[in-house]
Amino acid sequence: MSQLRELDMAVVRRAWTRFCVSGEAGHLREIPPDVAASWQRSRAHGVDPGLRLFPMRESIPRWDQNERALLQVIERAVVSFQRELRDSRALLAVIAASGRIIFREGNVSTLRAADTIGSIPGALALESAGGTNSAGTTLYRNDFTWIHGWAHYCEAFWEWSDIGAPIVHPVTGVLLGLVDIGLPGGPVTPALALASKAIVGSIQREILTRESALSRALIKRWSRHDPGPHQAVLAVDRYGSIVCASDGAKRMLASGPEGMSGRSLSGIPELQEIDRALASGAGGTYTVGLGKDRRQTTITVEPALEFDEIVGSIIHFDQFPTRSNPRTSAWESRYSFSEVFGESPAFKPVLALAKRLAGTELPVLLHGETGTGKELIAHAIHAASERAAGPFVTLNCGAIPQELIASELFGYEKGAFTGANRSGQRGKFEQADGGTIFLDEITETCHALQVSLLRVIQDCEVVPVGADKARRVDVRIISATNRDPAQAMSAGTLRSDLYYRLNGAVIALPPLRERREDIPPLVARFCAESGRDIGISPPALALLLAHDWPGNLRELHAVIRSAALLAEGAAIELRDLPTAICGAAAASTGAQSGEVRLDLKTAEVAAIERAMAASHGNVKEAAALLGIGRSSLYRKLKYLQMTRTWTWK
Repeated sequence: MSQLRELDMAVVRRAWTRFCVSGEAGHLREIPPDVAASWQRSRAHGVDPGLRLFPMRESIPRWDQNERALLQVIERAVVSFQRELRDSRALLAVIAASGRIIFREGNVSTLRAADTIGSIPGALALESAGGTNSAGTTLYRNDFTWIHGWAHYCEAFWEWSDIGAPIVHPVTGVLLGLVDIGLPGGPVTPALALASKAIVGSIQREILTRESALSRALIKRWSRHDPGPHQAVLAVDRYGSIVCASDGAKRMLASGPEGMSGRSLSGIPELQEIDRALASGAGGTYTVGLGKDRRQTTITVEPALEFDEIVGSIIHFDQFPTRSNPRTSAWESRYSFSEVFGESPAFKPVLALAKRLAGTELPVLLHGETGTGKELIAHAIHAASERAAGPFVTLNCGAIPQELIASELFGYEKGAFTGANRSGQRGKFEQADGGTIFLDEITETCHALQVSLLRVIQDCEVVPVGADKARRVDVRIISATNRDPAQAMSAGTLRSDLYYRLNGAVIALPPLRERREDIPPLVARFCAESGRDIGISPPALALLLAHDWPGNLRELHAVIRSAALLAEGAAIELRDLPTAICGAAAASTGAQSGEVRLDLKTAEVAAIERAMAASHGNVKEAAALLGIGRSSLYRKLKYLQMTRTWTWK
């Protein structure tokens, strides 16, 4: 509806008079077609052009679940914009997809003006209730909408100029509502239009943060069930997507070890009935046919409650068919060395060592901070080894209760303990026979289990729980820990004899802050994986280079994935980065645009310092690291008055 900016409003008023007073539609062709169509819908709904107030359904609003969910993120999202809105006399309103106003903000005089037309929390702003207006028309069109003066269907609203920006859920793409910015007595400025989009972006970032919290709560709830390989348990989020699946559930649904994550129940024909039940928030027990023989299986759906709301469901399969060939393994590596890259001086020798070790049978111990890519390297070593055709079995030793980890690793005989599978269970070592087992967080195991591991490594034999006879296994062991092995031995959490058995070769993975030269290519790769043709602006890249990355590669990947999703242009800008990354550089918000202003000088100085140090004063190499030209770097060094001396090359 941007045509209204240049259109003579007298033409709009003449068309409105002919249409609403005389009932003539001939002049509608003189106004933008979107406005004309909205007027016609308003008439079809029976809206009175003389309406004075937006209608209310109830005197005290009772918010539904979707409205409450949106309210929970709004206040945090708009707090940085409140001062600018009050200074600009603008009214900020958030309208849910139901059409009800659930939030508003503005100075005292603006709020009083809004009261006179009934624009208050609980009021209904749909076209069917209030005629053509930026809120109702935005909800109908699901697009950015500007309504000014006489373009409103009801004459009581002619004094207002409004812009509506839709809020789309960043994960599901569902329209949640809109941000509406209005001015009494004057047109909305382009700066306020930009502010509406910035507020929408802030709300979407808060929604992503909340979705992450709900997912963690669901995973925590799922982990309480201790789903081992003999149990079939799924964790499904509120949208019907599988978040976690036990080994039993993967086998039951004919999936590989990682093939269930992200799948929707609606895409699994046998579970479509369950998906419909989840959509209604219902739990209960269901009987479905699974497998080639359509064996009847009982499924129990248990709603998972956290934060006083449903965060998903836990689905239990009470029985499932066993595999015809118990020695067949579906485990396989997912990554190869082609997906591991880095040319920094800190990482290049690490990668070269890992490739050399892939051709040997030596046990490997990986250690490094959380998120440095230990499991990725383990997958790649297996994929490049002579065992690549065999299984690659993983186990996080820190995620399983110590009293159960022995049965997970070594298996158990039938009747070994109460609740055991009647036919017994093969352990992870037997499942990895002929391949590789990856033991993550090895320092979290108890001393008794470490003694048992010594026998497996030395004799290549396992003794299942409840068995009186050892079984031979041919397994290569790759282990990992986020602790320093020497410190773990000193603290007594890692036996020295086990350490010397595991460390046929030790690979220490450097943290991301020690390999900053790899950040630009990593960012480019993560941008390419986002599914959008998007890059990153030099200021945003400078800020990433200046960050210390306590979460390492995992944190960088999460930041780029989120920023690429929320970025409105062809490049990730400073405003698209999380506040935690901006850190001390965050100074204030723009008075008109709503965009975050950063202490860019501090970020650039830090980034240039590190790039020059990493390149040993080679300006050409430093410029390449920063993603800018050499002449640009010379100008920045002069402009920023960086007095440190290097032997420039």
